[in-house]
Amino acid sequence: MLTYLKMPMALCARRICLFLSYCIHQIVWKSSLKHEPGKKIMEDRSGSSYNLSAELETLQKQHEEKTVKIQELKKQIETVKLRLEQKKKKETPGEKKEAFHDLILKYNSLRDEYIALSRDKSRDLNK
Repeated sequence: MLTYLKMPMALCARRICLFLSYCIHQIVWKSSLKHEPGKKIMEDRSGSSYNLSAELETLQKQHEEKTVKIQELKKQIETVKLRLEQKKKKETPGEKKEAFHDLILKYNSLRDEYIALSRDKSRDLNK
């Protein structure tokens, strides 16, 4: 499942569709081997053909659920992208420069204080 999360959503949906169509094809093919050529599968409600149609319905429901889930994930991805873009736009270069300038001033004041204290300490040791 993790590999599907790393793929683009369209590719993931395409693979799921291909897998489900393959399963449906296999079910129809197997059921055609068990029935006479002119007889419809849905008319025969006994035994394996009924199970195959039930399995087909189950696969179709799973496919629909996965399609809905894919659409929900696409919407979530789009909303996250929009939020990230808005967050990037809120932080302007001027604000970044101002914050950087404030950090430089704080660093310089702390450095000056450290130098002054180290000078005082060296004077006290020399006496």
